[in-house]
Order: sequence, then C-alpha cells, then structure tokens
Amino acid sequence: MNAIIGTPVPRVDGRAKVTGSAAYALDHGYTGMLHAALVLSPVARGRVLSIDSAALQREPGIRLVLTHETMPRLQPDASMMEGGHAHSGFRPLEGDEIRYHGQIVAMVVADGREQAEEAAARLHIRYRAKDGATGLMPTGAEAEQQVGELDVGDADAAWSAAETRIEASYEEPPQHHNPIELYGTLAAWDGEGGVEVHVPSQWAGGMQAAIAKPFGLPMEKVRVRSAYVGGAFGGKATLLASSLLTIAAARMLGRPVKLQVSRQQGFSNSSFRPQARQHIRLGATREGRLTSLHYRTENQTSRLDDAAFPGGEILARLYDIPAMQMREGIVRTDVNTPGFMRAPAETPAMFAFESAIDEMAAALRIDPVELRRRNEPARDPVGGKPWSSRSLLRCYERGAELFGWSRRDHAPRSMRADDDLLGWGCATSVYPTFISTSSARLRITAEGRAEVSCAAADIGTGTYTILAQIAADRLGLAPDQVTVRLGDSALTPTNVAGGSTTALATGNAVGQAAEAARAELFAALCQAEGPFQGETPDRLRLEGGQVVSGNKRQSLAEAVGSLPRGHVEALSQWAHPEMPSKQARKLWRAGSPQMGPDMESFTALAFGAQFVEVRINPRTGVLRVPRMVAVFAGGTILNPQTAHSQLMGGMIWGLSNALREKSEMDERHAAWANADMAEYHIAVNADVHETQVEMLEEQDDKIGPIGAKGLGEIGITGVAPAIANAVFHATGRRLRRLPIRVEDLIG
Repeated sequence: MNAIIGTPVPRVDGRAKVTGSAAYALDHGYTGMLHAALVLSPVARGRVLSIDSAALQREPGIRLVLTHETMPRLQPDASMMEGGHAHSGFRPLEGDEIRYHGQIVAMVVADGREQAEEAAARLHIRYRAKDGATGLMPTGAEAEQQVGELDVGDADAAWSAAETRIEASYEEPPQHHNPIELYGTLAAWDGEGGVEVHVPSQWAGGMQAAIAKPFGLPMEKVRVRSAYVGGAFGGKATLLASSLLTIAAARMLGRPVKLQVSRQQGFSNSSFRPQARQHIRLGATREGRLTSLHYRTENQTSRLDDAAFPGGEILARLYDIPAMQMREGIVRTDVNTPGFMRAPAETPAMFAFESAIDEMAAALRIDPVELRRRNEPARDPVGGKPWSSRSLLRCYERGAELFGWSRRDHAPRSMRADDDLLGWGCATSVYPTFISTSSARLRITAEGRAEVSCAAADIGTGTYTILAQIAADRLGLAPDQVTVRLGDSALTPTNVAGGSTTALATGNAVGQAAEAARAELFAALCQAEGPFQGETPDRLRLEGGQVVSGNKRQSLAEAVGSLPRGHVEALSQWAHPEMPSKQARKLWRAGSPQMGPDMESFTALAFGAQFVEVRINPRTGVLRVPRMVAVFAGGTILNPQTAHSQLMGGMIWGLSNALREKSEMDERHAAWANADMAEYHIAVNADVHETQVEMLEEQDDKIGPIGAKGLGEIGITGVAPAIANAVFHATGRRLRRLPIRVEDLIG
C-alpha cells in the first residue's frame, strides 16, 4: 500500500452533498407520477369493521384507495431475522385485524401529494377495538422465549464461592432512529413486467430480493436504486410494508407512485431499538479477579416477529471470567416490530455490564481501569481461540493519559469544579468484527482513470471515499482519478451496510478487483507491441498515473488506449478463507452471510476505552458533560478523517442515548407519544462540548488483506455506562435506568 491508505482524504461525495446535486431516493421522479398517503389505525388491537371510500374515489384526481379489500395478495416472506428480507413477516392490508397502534389500514393515491394526504385524513373507517393492549414490557415480565444462551464453567458454584458479589438490574428504554431523510418509496413498472424502485436503502440487493419474492418476479426484473442515503443506522436495512404497498399500487394503476412517510408515521412504520431489561450477578475475589458472571436480559418484540438482539456473546469476551451463564429472551408486546439500531445488541448490553464492572470496582475499592487490567484475557474466554488482535489495554493506557485519569480521587463526591459536583467515569467500547462476502467490478479506462462499481451503500460512513482510496492505492492513481458507483442492485452484489462490515468486505473486494485488473493490464502490455513488449509482468508497476519498468514509462491512459478493447476490467468476488463456500454462495442469491466474531481459528473484535467528565449542580440536578475522551483500536485505519467522523458521531449519540433519548409510550393506547422532533429529545450542539478521539495503530492480518475492522458502531458503545459511572463518582448515587434526567439527580 502507498500513502493513500491511512491518509485523511476528504469525502469524494462531499461537494455533491453540500451543493445539493446528490439525488436521494425521493429526489427522483417520473412523468405521470402519482402520490400516495397512508392511513393509520388509531387503535392498537381490534378489527376494521368498514371503510367507506366510495365518495372519495369519485372525486377528481383520486386514483386509488387501497385497503384490505382491494389489496392484491402477495407471496409470503419472512423477516430478515427469521431468514427472509422483509422488516416484518406481517403485512398490513392482508386482513382486517389490527395488531398495533399506527398500523397501515389504507393508502390513498392521488394526482398530487397534498390531495392524497387531505383525502387520507377524510377517509371514514369504523373499528372494533379490543382492550388489553400492552405497549411496553410489564414490570417483572419474564421471557416468553429464549433466544440466546451461553455457559462457560459452573457459574452457580463460582457465584456461591465469590468473596465479593454485585447483583443489580438495569433498564434501557425504546428509542427511534429519526434519520434526517424520511422513509419513502418511488416505484415505476415498465411495460415488460419489471419494476424500478427508489428507496432509502442500506442493502439494494436485499431489498431487490424482498420485492422479487412477494411479487413472484425473477431477481433481474427488479432494480433497487439508492445512491445516497440520508442517515440509516440500521433502520433502512430491510424493506418496509409501506414500500410493498407503494409498489403494488404502482402496478395496479400502471403509473409511477411516490410515497413520503411522515416522521410521525415512521414511528410505527419502521423499526426501533426495543426496550431492554438486564439482570447481572458478578462475583470476584478480594484481590479483584472476576470469578463469575450471570447475565439475564429480556427485550421487547412485537407479537408479529421474534426480533432479538442478544449481546451476551460479546460480554463474555470482554474479561477473563472463568464461569459464566448467559440467558437472553424476548417479551412480546403490542407494537410494530423493532429492528436494528446502531450497535443493536451491544449498546444496551454494555450499559448494564460496564456499569456492573464499575460497581464491582467501587465495592473492592480498586481503580476501575486497574480492575479491567487485572482481568485482561490472553485468549478468547469462550472458546480459547487466539485474538486476531486485541489492544484494549493500550486503549485504556492512552485514554487515561489523555484524560488525566491519574488525578482522579476515587471516593464518590470528592471532586468539585467551582460549585458543581465533578465526576469522572470510564467504560469499555467493543464491537464484533463481522466478516461477510462481497464483490466489485473495476474498470481502467483509456482516459487513465478507474471506475469502481458495486451495490454497496454509503449511508454516510464514507464508503465512496475509502473505496476510491483502495482502488487508487492499488493502481498508482490519486483518489480523484477514481469514480465510484454504489447503491444500485444492478451492480455486483454486496452484503448489507450493517454490522460494520462494508469497509472490510467490500474494501477487500475492490482491492482484489484492482489487483486483478492491474495483472491483466501488465500481461497484455508485455505481449502487445509497445515499450513493454517482451517484459515479464512482475517487472511492471503503476505509479503517478504511469506504467513503469526500469527506465521505461508510459502514461496509463496511453497504455490502456493501445489495447484492443480500450479498457481493462476485472470482477472480484471476495470471501474470507475461513468462510465455507456454501455460506459464501448465499450472497449471490441475495442472502446475508456473515461470520464473526468467532471464526474457525481466531476471534475478532474492535475495542476502545471511553472516559467522561460530568458536572452536576447539586441544587438543580442539571448535568453537563464538558469532556469526552475515547481511544479506539480497529485494525488498519483506511481514512482517519472519515473514521474520526464515525467515532465522534457514535460518541455523541452515546451521550444522547444516556441523557436524552426515550420513545415515550402512552400505555393507555399502546401508542408512541412523542413521535416528532419537538418531543423526541436528542443531544444538540449545546449538549456537546470537548470531544477527543484518538485511533491507535493496530496490525491485524487475520481478518483480511486490508486489515480494517469496522468502526461505524463501536463509538456509541460504552458511552452511556461511562456517563453513569461518572454520575456515581460525582454524587455517590448509582443510576441503573436510562435516560438519566434531572429528576434522577435532585435531592
């Protein structure tokens, strides 16, 4: 690799986004396009008795009122978590039953958007409501179904023998994504039974499959396009029911149809982070060696799908604990199906576990960083495999140095800043390294440029930029000499842009394609008439836009232009050597194969250390976070600028997760009560102060040639417990429920 890898290259898509020329899904349009609007149920359980749409449908400009009586029947598909590609296996308008508040009960299609929305508001529907809807997990609810378990050693015996014990319960609320770009769909059928769909998407290939199956179409008859995504965070990984209805309406009418889902409607017609409760028992010796861990968690799901986010497998790999018992289950509630949200399992799991670790440190009167150092595992505690790389202690050492941790007085309520209580807390960050398959096509043109194309999504993470860097690195070009096309299911398939997999998998595919194209170019030049005829390919190299061998030089443009085809092209399909070929082949059928963190011969995770300072007014309870410092190790850092952006953004969201965010439930009606940006509180500029991010150099040759672990999600993990631990240090009060608010700190 040359200096391009590891260089803070500005985003290649930055100008398009700043100038407004970047076209997001619903920026597109078609001649003759119609507009759709949703009608949602005001009850959480019950049935639709009647829909009076006759008068509405006689109005000029009203083209369709789609209800359960007029909706065409589609073939079934399962949710992504249960082997399919849809967000939920349940489809509204396939019957008259109401399963949750805000369920779609009708769609109105009209000539204009305002007309469709106004007509939807006037549609008269009669319901029979049922009592007993439950929007959140009842207090004391036990898991209705186990979704994950892990046993290492005899945890019960180790707990009984522990010299010091900690037992506590923790709770995290439901939260919604609230991306800037709202959900929506634009569908247009052609005259040959094919459909083109513009939809905000983390996975064009997966959504292609999610459309093809219900409509009984070959995959090649479906094209999904999403070149730019305005925030996703897991919420745009799967196809929503509203998209299927839009596509169906477009086919019924024979005209393109666009649907814009409002922010309020999106709360019940997309995914969300589910409510979670966790109970931990932690045992240790008096010297601070952890001896036992019991971890039990329940997270809510809907009554429609078994959406589960078990994090115990990750917690079990943080420290050297010889005896562990993990039990993870779900509790069904009357809500829309939850789904992936940035570090979906790790964010709540780490809040509970890293809070418990701090509680143990306080009970033992051991520095929290020192307690973690004493329990650093040399190998994976679960299976005994070696780490691909592990730099957690280095992160803590550097983070403590940057933060000034050595100046901390460890006694609670012992530090002050002016009149405020001052608290310093820390916590571990972790995210598993998931290894997926991917593919890419690369063409070197007669203009001396490279073109990279694949179906991968750039959801704001910098994928356009890092793929350009990797191709440029292999071909001796500058990044601005590489054009990258993404977000189109007609391009070569990739995995979902989730689980922090894209940089590793698609980056390796692009690097492999570039190397193959380079090899083909060199072989052709050594055989063709020209300056390199008779040379051996291993003597040629690319640098500065030129082909070089000894004293011989030729511009890349001239070299490629001299070939019969006038270009060189290579297609690469990358899979890790330890991924079984059968599993790898699933991707080419729009499956979602990924492995990790437990591979055949190693275990791979990215690590970090979070340090937080809080200041609390003892009279008003107002809490501020003036300083956050974090150090991460994630293998090769392809682009420090985009990586820094991802990590800092994750840390800020972690602050928001700890202090602001909660999807409030009106439990009388099992309805989301704060479904807008006025009342769903998130961290704003006034909440965010000094935020310092540092990335360590880390070599990891086991995970793949480019050695890059994912950094898109790790930044959020560990922030909430670090804040909660800092609050304890400042006040002596242990808070085990998020978000932490003023009312928790008064008195």
